[in-house]
Amino acid sequence: MKIYQTNIEKCEKAVVDLEQSIKRLSLFRLASFLVSFIVITLLANERLITLLFIVIPLSIIGFTLLLVRYNRVVADKKSMTLLKEVNENELLKLENKMSSFPTGQSHLNLDHAYHTDLDVFGSHSLFQLLNRTTTESGSICLAQWLSESATKETILERQQAIQELTPKLEWRQQLQVAGLSFRNTDSNYQKLLNWLDKSEQL
Repeated sequence: MKIYQTNIEKCEKAVVDLEQSIKRLSLFRLASFLVSFIVITLLANERLITLLFIVIPLSIIGFTLLLVRYNRVVADKKSMTLLKEVNENELLKLENKMSSFPTGQSHLNLDHAYHTDLDVFGSHSLFQLLNRTTTESGSICLAQWLSESATKETILERQQAIQELTPKLEWRQQLQVAGLSFRNTDSNYQKLLNWLDKSEQL
């Protein structure tokens, strides 16, 4: 629990620093544009064509570099905000406060041999506790793993993968952040799969 709280504090500080950088870069961009506009206007009025051919490209390059830097810092702030969210979610799960997490209710099959008995899906379910997926396909894959039997070899491979990933907290969280950056709550993944199945049957 301490590691998550420490990460949250680091993220909060980083977000504040990045917000200040964004403000400074915004001012630099505005100043760069105004200075370039004034200088170009003065040179044009004086008909200093040679200097114009030098100043205009330099102004464009300078403004573009500032814009690229600004976009990079904005992306860093978004990633840091998501990383803070990831760590906050881990604390919520440790405290058994899972009402805000996906329940996997759509995967529940009342006729399944153990879905209801073992609380695989639904509120405070195994799915809610284990789920770290950031895509619809990932969520479906996890639901299938929890619902379908696997061979001994497959189970051992999954256990080995878990053992390898367990100590790599930072890597796992960065991977989760990468997925959260492109999450889509209106995904049509399952509809696409159904359409492909129907197309193959025709």
